[in-house]
Amino acid sequence: MSTPLRRWLAPLALALALVGCNFNLDEPTLVKTPRILAIVSDHPEANPGQDVLVRVLAVDPMQRELHYTFRACIDTTTFLGGSAANGSGGTSATMPMCTPMPSTGDEGTMPGALTQQLVAILDAIPASSGFDPAFLHRVLATAGLPITIRVEVSAADPMTGQDVLLVSGERLVGITTRAPTTNPPYIYFRVITEPPEQALDADPVETTYIGGIDPAHPFDCVPWYGEPATATVSQPTAVSDPGSHREHPEEWPNHITLAPADDPNLWEESFPIYDFSGTVRTGYEGAYYSWYSTASLPDRHGVVHSGLHVETTQGPSHGAEPSAIDDTIRNNTLDVPREPGTYDLWVVVRDGHLGTVACHLTIEATAAP
Repeated sequence: MSTPLRRWLAPLALALALVGCNFNLDEPTLVKTPRILAIVSDHPEANPGQDVLVRVLAVDPMQRELHYTFRACIDTTTFLGGSAANGSGGTSATMPMCTPMPSTGDEGTMPGALTQQLVAILDAIPASSGFDPAFLHRVLATAGLPITIRVEVSAADPMTGQDVLLVSGERLVGITTRAPTTNPPYIYFRVITEPPEQALDADPVETTYIGGIDPAHPFDCVPWYGEPATATVSQPTAVSDPGSHREHPEEWPNHITLAPADDPNLWEESFPIYDFSGTVRTGYEGAYYSWYSTASLPDRHGVVHSGLHVETTQGPSHGAEPSAIDDTIRNNTLDVPREPGTYDLWVVVRDGHLGTVACHLTIEATAAP
């Protein structure tokens, strides 16, 4: 092995070893610090001149009053190949043009005047720039061009009273002159509580929810058929070493199955995209379910980990041409926490093509019977 390569690999190996020693990094599914779980736009794609409403699902375990700022950014280098629209034809080092968005609480609005500005930028490209405005208009009319929404979430410092940035995030909104894709994903899933291991003959209790359709509370999971918006489950009976599950099946935690009950084939859409050769082909939306929770379990070493078994499940099409639904890649499971109490649970559904929807519910763990 050459000396330069050895010098490069040595710190990498050290870093991997240190990570293997566990830095107690939070698991993606376990919400312990301020997080942005979803940024939802209505519409995911828009025509020039159309307003776009953006909502942010942000979570702060400390329950501070959150403040939000929104900016819409047009990065000309994204679709001008690094050249500024100034006739130079060279690479531009300028930052994206960002415009503050009017907002109320966790909602911001990108005005139609700003989305129309994207077309004005294309029309203003001089011939000396080396770019063909007609080609860029064709891209706008087919695959569309992006505007980046940047969100910052802050809270007041208790000592100074000044806002302190907690977390930030961004998402893309597509601007196109064709008819945009029309539907966002929707949430429809079941919470199935399984009986304790020592009562295998008991029937599971199933509660069904549909979420994200109440305009007054767009991030609340709305119950279906008037059922309660909180799932009640029994905590496990274990009081000893959690690592003894194999020897003592009666101490295994109860499980909750989170089962999407919708048929994404009913809302997945196709859309045109440019491939690397510059030709237009057809893409297909997928269905991606991400779950987050405050429920956690300690392992035998006392390390707290997420009660969720999988971060993201997919189905049915995985971004390819729609196929039959396969529940085995859509369902998820949550271990019931050992301590009785109320735990938060969030689900975020993405279609793989700018569309996102999310909602929140609670899991109530009661004392074991």
